[in-house]
Amino acid sequence: MYVISEKAFQYSMIVCFKVPTKRELVQLLKREELWYNPKALEQTMLQMKKSDGKHATTIMLQDPGIAVIVFYRWNNDASDYGVLSHEIFHVIDMNLRSKGITLSDDSDEVYAYHMGYFTREIYHLLWKK
Repeated sequence: MYVISEKAFQYSMIVCFKVPTKRELVQLLKREELWYNPKALEQTMLQMKKSDGKHATTIMLQDPGIAVIVFYRWNNDASDYGVLSHEIFHVIDMNLRSKGITLSDDSDEVYAYHMGYFTREIYHLLWKK
């Protein structure tokens, strides 16, 4: 599991390449000093278990502030990286909307910056392994 935080708008993204246990997620949240609501964590864990044949999903753990991307299968191939980009967009959209910013001609640069930032940061973490 990896955590990437965005400082200006103050939100974080957790990327899980397999479904984490509740204990693993709590340990990560505590280590990273990310505040969370225990009831929201229970809901997040329930949502994670419902894969319904999905490749991955994005769940808001703390709205706004913490989004979790969960992969139900990760093969480290081009398809996975495409899905990762798709899910990163959901993280950005959910968090910026919570701050009153919706995608438009006036805000597309903010979205593009965040896409580039999160993509670069997660790739650095993945490729460092």
